[in-house]
Amino acid sequence: MDRITTDLLSEGSIMKGQVDRLLAKGIDENLILRDITLSGFMTMDRLVRFIVQKVRDGVYNLSIIENYDYIHEKVVLEKLADELEMSFIDLDSVDMDYHLMAKVPLAQLQKHNIIPVYQDDMSVTIAFNDPLDIEAEESVQRIFPKKNC
Repeated sequence: MDRITTDLLSEGSIMKGQVDRLLAKGIDENLILRDITLSGFMTMDRLVRFIVQKVRDGVYNLSIIENYDYIHEKVVLEKLADELEMSFIDLDSVDMDYHLMAKVPLAQLQKHNIIPVYQDDMSVTIAFNDPLDIEAEESVQRIFPKKNC
């Protein structure tokens, strides 16, 4: 059984009987969570909140959602950004400022998986692959010492 389903079971967020009924119907044990959300036993919103809480607690890495094609990464990231009181930036909709990117050594961009998105007189907005990576935040602050990042 997948990790999220196992954790939901162990915390009592879903019932063993629900899982057993789906298994008795011949559902693949790796698709139990999908069927639980489709059947309404658990809403997708509640599942996303559960995942976000586990990410915040350091139990899950964001990469865990790659194993679930029915859990939309953007929805999880938007909820996580909301929980962390950060802005969610969809990089597909941003015009990149290449002059700003040129101010950051390529090695730093790659090491910390960051992209400087835009700046104004007071601050620089940075897109972080992992918004919980304190080392990356501190490194960026050293690159732009006179601006809020």
